[in-house]
Amino acid sequence: MNIREEESNGKWIVTYEIEPGPSYELARVEFRGNDQLDDDILEDAVTTAPAGGFRTLLRNLFRRPGGVTDEVLQTDVESLEALYRLRGFAEVEIGTPVVTASGENLEVVFPIEREGPQTLVSQVSIVGNERYSASQLPNLRLKPDEPLNPQRLYQDVIVLRTFYGDRGHVEAQVTNEIEYNEDRTRAAVTFTIVEGPEVTVGEVTVAGNEYTRSSVVDKQANLEVGEPFSYRSLLEAQRELYRLGIFERVELIPNDDASGGSVRDITIDVTEGRALTLGGSVGYSDEQGLGGSASISHRNLFGTARFLGLEARYFEREQRYLVTYREPFVFEWDIPVQLTHFRSREEKPNDGTLFRSVGTFVEASRIIGESLRWSLRYEYRTVDCIDLVAGPGGNRCENPDAPRDEREIEISSITPTVFWDHRNDQINPTRGSFASSSLEYAFPLFAADPEFLKSFSQGAWYHPLGARSVLAASARLGVIHPLTTDPVGAFVPFPERFTGGGESSHRGFDFDRLGILCADGEVDCTPTLTEIDGKVYPLGGNALVLAGIEYRFPIFGNLQGAAFVDAGNVWAYMEDINLDQMRYGAGTGLRYITPLGPLRFDIGWKLDRQPHEDPYATFLTIGFSY
Repeated sequence: MNIREEESNGKWIVTYEIEPGPSYELARVEFRGNDQLDDDILEDAVTTAPAGGFRTLLRNLFRRPGGVTDEVLQTDVESLEALYRLRGFAEVEIGTPVVTASGENLEVVFPIEREGPQTLVSQVSIVGNERYSASQLPNLRLKPDEPLNPQRLYQDVIVLRTFYGDRGHVEAQVTNEIEYNEDRTRAAVTFTIVEGPEVTVGEVTVAGNEYTRSSVVDKQANLEVGEPFSYRSLLEAQRELYRLGIFERVELIPNDDASGGSVRDITIDVTEGRALTLGGSVGYSDEQGLGGSASISHRNLFGTARFLGLEARYFEREQRYLVTYREPFVFEWDIPVQLTHFRSREEKPNDGTLFRSVGTFVEASRIIGESLRWSLRYEYRTVDCIDLVAGPGGNRCENPDAPRDEREIEISSITPTVFWDHRNDQINPTRGSFASSSLEYAFPLFAADPEFLKSFSQGAWYHPLGARSVLAASARLGVIHPLTTDPVGAFVPFPERFTGGGESSHRGFDFDRLGILCADGEVDCTPTLTEIDGKVYPLGGNALVLAGIEYRFPIFGNLQGAAFVDAGNVWAYMEDINLDQMRYGAGTGLRYITPLGPLRFDIGWKLDRQPHEDPYATFLTIGFSY
C-alpha cells in the first residue's frame, strides 16, 4: 500500500493506493501429530474452517470477515491447548500453524508437536475434615479413572470451601496436592482442609430506617442470633430485603466480636426509597374517545412493607379499575401474599359488542433456597359479552377469532404450582434444567359452574456443546379432566382449554392453529380446530403434548443461529391422545442477545403439511421458546 499526500485548492488530500494482491480460498484444514485425539474432536475447537455451511452463509449475509488471520489462528491454537488440558494432557505443545498457498487455494496445518501423556485420576481423597465425615461432604467432580481435568480440580476446591463457608467456617482453607506416577499417566489427588473455628451470628442491628419498622427488616433478613455465620446468608438477606421494593440501598456489615472472632455482629444499613407514587394522563383516541387515567400507590404502608395500589382508566368507551394489595408476611411466616381485584367495561362499536370483566386473584408464593419456588393461587373471574344489536348471546359474541381475554367465562379455581430452576442463567441458559408443574381445581361458586382438574407440566434441559453452542430440549404435557357429568359443569371454557402453535409452542404453526381438523363426514373424529369460510379457527382441547429440540450456535458477537425440530398436537379429550397424530415441524432462526433477552426470529416448516395449511410460519419476538 502506498500513501500519497498533496495540497489542492487549500485542501490537504491523502490518497491510499492499495494493491489487493491475489485472493485465496481456504480449501483444507489439517491436524498433524494428534495420535490420541481424533480430527473430529479437534475441528470442533477451532474457528478456521473451509467455506460452506450455514455459518458461512450468515457470515456472508452480514458481511463479516472470514479470512485466515494471525489473530484467528492464535485463538485456535489456544483453544486446542485448552481442549487437550481439559482431557488430561497437561504437557501438550501446539506449534505455529502453517499456511500454504497452492494456486488460489490455502491449506492450514495445525502441528501438534507434543501431546504428552494423558493423565488419569487414580484416586481422590480428603484429609483434615474433622467436623464433617466424608459422606456429609459434597460430591466432587473429579472421579477415579477419568482425565485429570484442571477445571474440575478448581471447581472441587471451590465446592469444598463453599460447603464450609456456608456452615460458619468462614476462614476454612482448602488446598490440593497431586502425586503423579513415573510416566505421569496416573495421578492421586488429595484435598487438604483446614476447617478453622465455627463463627456464629451475634447481635443484629438495623440502621438508616427512618420510616420502616426495624422488626420488618429483621424478619425479612432472617438472621438469627447463634446460627452459623456465612457470607452467603448475608447475600441472601440482602436479596430478600431488596425484594420488598422499599429500599434504594441495602448493605450488611459484619463486625468481629470481642470474643476472639467466633461471633460476628451484623449491622444492616438501609436507605429507604420513595414510598408514595402518583401518576395520571389525559388523552383522546377514535377507538376509545376522550378520557384519562390515574394511579396512586404506597409500597410501605405504616412502615410495614405492605403495598396498596389503585389504578383507574376512564374513557367514553372503556373503563378499567384495578386494586392491588400485597402483604409481605402471613402471621409469623415469611410468605408474601398478593390480592388483586379488577373491573373493566369496554365497548367496541366496530364489532357491535360490549365486554364486561370482573376478577379477583389471591396468590401466596415462597422461594426456597436457590432452585425451588412454590405458589398457591385462587382466582374468581367472569367475562360477559353483550351484542349491542341482538342482545345477550348474540352472534357477534361468538367471534371464533376473538382473543382469550374477550371470551366469555365464569370460573372459580385454586391452583398450586411448584417450579424448580437449576439453570445457570434464566435469560440465556447454556447449562442446567428447569421443571414446573401445576394442578388447577375449578369448582362451582356464585356464577361459576365449571368443575374440572387441569394439570400442566413442563421441563427443559440445556447442555453446552463446544465453546459456545448449546443443545436445548423441552417437553410439555397438559390434561383436563371434568369432575362432573352435568353438561354445564363439565364444560371447559375456551380460555381454560389447551391450544398449540406459536413462537413459544410449536413453531411450524401460527398462533393457536395446531390441532385436529376433521374432514366432512369423518367419523370417530373430535376436532380441536374448525373451518369457517375457508379460514381455520381454534376450538381448544383437553389434552396437549409438545416436545422440541433446538441447537443454538454463535455466528459473531451477540448474534446466534439456531436449528430446531418441534412436535406435538392438541386433542379434544385425554382419551384421544394418539402419538401417531403428532405433527412435526423443523426450522431455523436468528437470536440477537440483549440484556432483556434474545430478540428472536424463527421460521418453521411443516413436515407433514395438510391441504388447508400454509407451508411455514414466521415469528419475531423477545425471549427463547424454552
